[in-house]
Amino acid sequence: LRAEGALETGERNGRDLQAPGFNSRLTRNLGGAWNQRVHVGVEYLSGDDPGSTGKTEAFDPLWGRWPQWSELYGPYTYGMESRTGETTNLRRFNLGWAAKVHPTTEVSLDYHAVYADENSRCGAAGFSCSDKMRGHLLAAWVRSKFNKHVSGHLVAEHFWPGDYYVAPKGDEAYFIRAEMLLSW
Repeated sequence: LRAEGALETGERNGRDLQAPGFNSRLTRNLGGAWNQRVHVGVEYLSGDDPGSTGKTEAFDPLWGRWPQWSELYGPYTYGMESRTGETTNLRRFNLGWAAKVHPTTEVSLDYHAVYADENSRCGAAGFSCSDKMRGHLLAAWVRSKFNKHVSGHLVAEHFWPGDYYVAPKGDEAYFIRAEMLLSW
């Protein structure tokens, strides 16, 4: 079990800031020939409701602006809401499985149900006013370490948008990458 929480206070862009965030994961090792593991996770990063308090309530991930659970979703979908990679205004539920299918290779599958905390973009191009369901994300990874000098991975993700998005942002999205690393 791992869990972390934070409360940001102070000032951001000339406005008072008060924003909570929470991230957790519970992992169960199943063992067996493949050393299988399953996990469930919950993440909450508060969103801003500009008309409610006059404060900024959007959690700022600060140094966390790198893909932590999705290569597709955070880096490429938040540009119209905040800044690229600034994942905020989020409620995420995760279910995953991983197994070492070969001495050099691990496979993992993750499902994420993704919601907005606040519908703060209501009426803006690409955003609805009717729902907070951002969508469903399925991610698959194959990671291999062939020897001390050669490793690599293959990642594929598919995102089905929810009713939080409308045209032109309401389309499905795909991501795939193969990477080979050489090190000495």
